[in-house]
Amino acid sequence: MSANLKAIKLDVSGFVALQVKYYVDIVFSDLSDWTAHDFAKCTRKITISVNYRLAPKHPFPAPFQDCLDVTRHVLTHGKKLGIDVNRVGLTGDSAGGTLAIAVALKLRDEKESKLPPLKYQVLVYPALQAHDFRLPSYLELGEILLFPSSFSMAGNWALYLGLDPTKIDEYAALMKYNHHVPPHLLTDSKYAKYLDLKNLPEEFRKPRPEVMENIATLKDPDETVSYDTELYDQIKEKITNPLVAPLMADDLSGLPSTLMLLVEFDVLRDEGLLFAHRLREAGVKTDVYFTKGFHGDFLHLLPQYWHSKTGERAVIAMCKFMKENQ
Repeated sequence: MSANLKAIKLDVSGFVALQVKYYVDIVFSDLSDWTAHDFAKCTRKITISVNYRLAPKHPFPAPFQDCLDVTRHVLTHGKKLGIDVNRVGLTGDSAGGTLAIAVALKLRDEKESKLPPLKYQVLVYPALQAHDFRLPSYLELGEILLFPSSFSMAGNWALYLGLDPTKIDEYAALMKYNHHVPPHLLTDSKYAKYLDLKNLPEEFRKPRPEVMENIATLKDPDETVSYDTELYDQIKEKITNPLVAPLMADDLSGLPSTLMLLVEFDVLRDEGLLFAHRLREAGVKTDVYFTKGFHGDFLHLLPQYWHSKTGERAVIAMCKFMKENQ
């Protein structure tokens, strides 16, 4: 019996425990097996869950390479398994979303591979850049939320970038105040254009007044510090690499139809909105499902205990998109 569609799922609960979903749909992550089950059930398609290597033992490029290898294998040999290789999609949440986009970018650029193009990608609050940890969403929510906080996101990025795990607290403390990059990268470079707040919806271009008191607690404790040159030298090649930080890609054209699920109460909100803007500018068919949820609220870690109405509606939206883009 042949399957009409395949989904690859790359699972992730941060850069230290990454996951992604592909259809197949291919999936990466142990934490969202229930979510993979939901996708398979609601779409009646095969879902492949990928157990890729994790940081800090295996930083970039190992997790990315594992996801790429699985996707290539499905696209190359899927017919032998009864898979319609012309109907394969990718899904990823959080860092898994990062991996899904990276795989899509890599496959797009392999002009001589003759692999069939991906059918779609579903990106759930992906982590897209490690340049600016002072975006409005970080300032608003970085000290309020338990996860991801400004500090935890900076630490996860530091581990994924391959920095010394014994110094992660030190690195995260620098990165959360943007002391890991030269100031001009955030004000006068092509990368600064990719982070231009003018491309955000007006209501998110600056921190909201009701949280200004909290923002005061995020004031840089040492405004005389420019940036840590030693730290920057260790990461400068990676944080501008689109396979690490997809928002830094110069060209986003040619990517498959995309659904982005973003939530209001998430430090990753703004970079997700900026990425959606750039996808549309590049001519990629892009839908955005935006809800007043929080990071992780659609996951079914313990479905009988942890579920939310916003999360349930998000899963329904994902399933609808997958079925419409078979």
